[in-house]
Amino acid sequence: MVECVDTISELRTISKKSNIPASDFPCVLVRGYADSGDGGGGYFVWDKNLTNDDSGTMIKPTDPIIKPGENADKGGWKRVFEDLLNVKWFGSKGDMKEYYQIYDPAIKGQSTRRYQGNIIANDNVLKLSLPLEVTGFMPDDINKTIVIWDGSKRFVNKIKTFINLGTVELTGTAKESFSNAFVSWGTDDSIPIQKALDAAKEFGYAVYLPPGHFLITRSLLYSTSKINHDPTRYGTSSFELMRHGLRFFGAGMQKSFLHNLIETQVIEDTYPSSRAAIVIDGTGGTLLGSWQQTGFLKDFHIVSTGHISSTVGIDLLATFGYTIQNVTIMNMGSHGIIVRNRYVEPIYKSSDFDQTDKLYLDNLFVFKNDGWGIFVDAVEGAISTSKIHINRCKIEENKGGGIQWTGQGGIIEQCGIYGNGVIAGTTLPTFQAPKAIAKAYGILVKNVTAISNGLMITGCEIQGNADVQVMIEEGANIKLIQNDFKDESLSIRFTFPSVDIQVGDGNKNARYVYGCHIEDNRIRMSWTEWGKYKLGSDEAKKSTPKHTVVKVNTNALSTVISGWWTAQFWGEEDEIHKLIELVENVEIDPTTGKPYSYANKLGKGLIPSNTHIQRTGVDGRNEGGHVLLPFASKVINLDENLVKKPVEVNTLRWGKFRFRVPPNITSFTLQNPTGYSTGALLFLGFVSASPSDVTVIFSDGYDIAGKKIIVPKGKTVTGILLFDESGKWLPFSPWTCEGKPLPL
Repeated sequence: MVECVDTISELRTISKKSNIPASDFPCVLVRGYADSGDGGGGYFVWDKNLTNDDSGTMIKPTDPIIKPGENADKGGWKRVFEDLLNVKWFGSKGDMKEYYQIYDPAIKGQSTRRYQGNIIANDNVLKLSLPLEVTGFMPDDINKTIVIWDGSKRFVNKIKTFINLGTVELTGTAKESFSNAFVSWGTDDSIPIQKALDAAKEFGYAVYLPPGHFLITRSLLYSTSKINHDPTRYGTSSFELMRHGLRFFGAGMQKSFLHNLIETQVIEDTYPSSRAAIVIDGTGGTLLGSWQQTGFLKDFHIVSTGHISSTVGIDLLATFGYTIQNVTIMNMGSHGIIVRNRYVEPIYKSSDFDQTDKLYLDNLFVFKNDGWGIFVDAVEGAISTSKIHINRCKIEENKGGGIQWTGQGGIIEQCGIYGNGVIAGTTLPTFQAPKAIAKAYGILVKNVTAISNGLMITGCEIQGNADVQVMIEEGANIKLIQNDFKDESLSIRFTFPSVDIQVGDGNKNARYVYGCHIEDNRIRMSWTEWGKYKLGSDEAKKSTPKHTVVKVNTNALSTVISGWWTAQFWGEEDEIHKLIELVENVEIDPTTGKPYSYANKLGKGLIPSNTHIQRTGVDGRNEGGHVLLPFASKVINLDENLVKKPVEVNTLRWGKFRFRVPPNITSFTLQNPTGYSTGALLFLGFVSASPSDVTVIFSDGYDIAGKKIIVPKGKTVTGILLFDESGKWLPFSPWTCEGKPLPL
């Protein structure tokens, strides 16, 4: 026979109240945790050997009747389930209130609105601003946590007394007044959810966060310590055995919410932690390098209602093989996700002990956090974190920046990185342009005086981030391939950056950026000065700010840039100020106190070669050796009308031109290009179909003015010009006719 009770509390006292031995209730159906139907019920069976009580899956009776021969310290009910723990089984409510529904005549239907209210400074009475037909507070709201916020102001407290549907008395007094401020309140679910995590950690269960709004005021900690393994059983290893990681699943974004209202961090261990909603610590607080593995967080939403200062979404330390998928993190007072690598072991100088390895972040929406969206928190010399894969994520409007990365090996792909490091502008009646925040970037490869290496950024759309969209402070083998960079003034939330990609931070005391490879990326530009001018108009073109696509700084070596291409979009004219900028590395002669004299004015910039453009400086000569390969080609078919005046080429849009000379043209003048970028190359090719030699004359303008080349009949001539820092086009390498040198 199955006994039925309404709550877990009734299950505990069923023996005492009925005066029947607890073991005589072998199977009990519980209808709810605190109330019938609240989602915390289930089937329980008697286990005579049970000693633990976790308040959710194992329940011990209170003062039970004991049969002769039974052990009074043992016995209790175990919940019948398989693998997935529901946090409501431990008493979570998920009842936080933020919005109410009201009929709106304008739309002839229900409208969703936030609760709002007023409280006076040094008072504890809160009054909601509510229509009469809307339900606000209820008598059972006593002791629930409440947050009141307005802009940068916020007040978190407890409800002490229910007065009426629109008025409550709080346990504390407000330090300042709030007028028509937003109001949310609900049960503090921190302890019940933590109990679910503890049960999962002990037995390897997964945890389920059902639909609802779960409020927490302390971090949910999943921390495991090192297992003392038996070498005779498991063999020897450089690392102790790993423990299972956290498996935490919700019902979906916009379904299962964790509301981070943590004002005071309560986790105290040897590691600096944060006010994170979820903290995963594989060291057990010891920093001895025991990693968790195969953790999986999926399908939920973390938000700091009220934008509580210093709050964080997820904090990871010493983890291995974690996946975080389909998760939204927004409105944190600090970072969205922190990946720790801050501990450097003092004897061996190793940063392995708190590293995170093989982290996979997929389909995350990290939005409007006050810190970085994704923050690899590494100190000087710490680069052990490795193989972070960030895929299909939208990283948007995080004030600290989009992604800060350091470590060994990683991929950022198919992500949208928008408007990070930006103070959004305002529109009418008072127009304010958006502003870039100092030292904030869309993506930052951080300088930790070590060699972060092997990062690939590919397939991403990168738009309107701070003043530099991608900053590579230092590293090696960093690749940016097939990304879409957008610079526009169509959104008041995004800036118009002055640089898309900067290679090197210019710090001569730091290590260099070695072998950065930038290939087949796209740039799209448009300028309206946030609606002041018509898109593509002459006024817009004239007022377009100066913009550099790639800036190669003084601590960069062996940079490869190739295949950059532009495209018209929404009437864009692609008025790029500088496609490539090389910053001269000026070194001082200690004997004279003056800069060294270089035959090549670019110093450690581009190095010419007799046969091709090559990398140098890799073999120890330390000469720089940046490589600029041809950009997208523009084919120009010459005709008699086109050559009646000097032929002009658009060097703001194209870096490589190929001229097809028909049989009826024997000479033409090429307008000497003007207005390009220091250190950039112009690739020219002439393909002749003429029965006689063709003379190509460079028009007046710069150093090559008045010079000419001869294209032999039916042949192809190619050559390269270099735009030097004095503003002159110079021959970069010998011109060739089908592989043979041809003097200019």
